[in-house]
Order: sequence, then structure tokens, then C-alpha cells
Amino acid sequence: MSKFKGFTDSESFTQLPDTFFHQLLNQIDDAAELKITLYFLWRVEHTDGPFRALRESDFDAKELGLSADEVRSGIEKAVERGSILEIKKEPVVYFLLNSPRGRTVAQAIESGKLNPEIAGSDVPFERPNIFRLYEENIGPLTPLIADALKDAEETYSAEWSLIRLDWL
Repeated sequence: MSKFKGFTDSESFTQLPDTFFHQLLNQIDDAAELKITLYFLWRVEHTDGPFRALRESDFDAKELGLSADEVRSGIEKAVERGSILEIKKEPVVYFLLNSPRGRTVAQAIESGKLNPEIAGSDVPFERPNIFRLYEENIGPLTPLIADALKDAEETYSAEWSLIRLDWL
């Protein structure tokens, strides 16, 4: 085993839902499923654009330290558990996060209101993540700043932040 050199000051952080730690983590007993779920959460968090979905080919087996069969197995288990949604739009299979946005997008694909192959489809607007906005516009996020941002997000309404951004 090679020794991990540690994290750097200049990297971004991936936000994980609290539900992952409070419910999902103690249910997952398969390393491949855990790796797939964490990788999926990371990739979706770092995906730009309105359509945040992955295909099986987007799961990098080498980066995950898994074989192709283990990747397939991990995906199948995550779909079976319900943490990841599987939507078949022939000939492609898409995987979405089982979240309100993911479920809405899945329903739109299944009803024919959304074609994932066409950019600019009518996808519900998602407010930008406060942590990502901070890192993209100001710099690396520290735990102290993350707590302050979380408090500010709870204190000030979404409308206030949109008004304040207009004058910038």
C-alpha cells in the first residue's frame, strides 16, 4: 500500500448529504457499492449544467480501484438500495441521484418532457450551492467558513441572495 500524502489547501470540497451519514452509511456493507455511491455523489456535485446524470461509462473503474464487474455490481446495488435512480432512454442508461431534483428529472425523461441528448431542455431551476459559489468566487472553504455560510443560508432567504447578487 502506498502512503497517502495528505490533502492540500487548494482543493475543493464535496458536500455530502447528512442522510448519507445518518441512514445510508450504516446500511452499505459492500465496498463496491460504497465506492460507487461516494464517486457518484462527487461526480454529480462537480457536474455543471442542468442535466446532472452519469452513464455507466462515466464510472472510472481504475480511479475507483474496481474491476468492470465490481463497478456494475456496485451500481446495481446502489440502484437496488434506491440511492441512485436508473433511467433507460434507449440506447443509453442514465443514473441520477435519488433527490427531489433527480426524481423530477427522471419523471420528465420518462414522460418525454425532457430529452437528455438535447442541451437546454426544460429542467427545473436549481439554486446554486452556497459552498460551491464561495469556492468558485472567493477561495478554498474552511470548516469555520462553511459553518458561517450555513448559518447565513438559514438566516437569509433565497430572494435576498438573488437581490444582493444583482448589484455585484
